[in-house]
Amino acid sequence: MKSIKRYLEQKRETRRKKRFVDKYLKPLIINADIYACDARYKKVGGCETVTITYRGGGEVVADVSRGSLIEICRDTLKIL
Repeated sequence: MKSIKRYLEQKRETRRKKRFVDKYLKPLIINADIYACDARYKKVGGCETVTITYRGGGEVVADVSRGSLIEICRDTLKIL
């Protein structure tokens, strides 16, 4: 029972972080005039990343596995 509850909480947290990146972080990065055109949150296993795609085709990937939403912002903006 505890494992099911923990699994559902992790899924809910993943959806929350993805929504945050799509709704807040992506518009910030696109409008920051750094030639970025996309920002995507992805979780594979225990590794969470935000991938920034530039208009010219390049990408940079930020490891955002620490947890909170403000840390996602900090870790992503740090690599730009």
